[in-house]
Amino acid sequence: MSKVVILSYHKIGEPPAPPKGWESWYYVSAARFEEQLLWLRGRGYAFISRDELYAGLDGARLPERTALVTFD
Repeated sequence: MSKVVILSYHKIGEPPAPPKGWESWYYVSAARFEEQLLWLRGRGYAFISRDELYAGLDGARLPERTALVTFD
């Protein structure tokens, strides 16, 4: 199986003002999120679903440059 880049995000948007210390770490702006995805796409990464990742772990062929975006 090829390597898979996994990006994990908590919240898309701006933190409430004023952010309370570590609270701002959980946010990425919508513009920055889009920039990150476009950067990967521009370098030939294909985005897959969690189910496709599991299939890859079971031997299914995945694109050479693969990325998975998760939210918790």
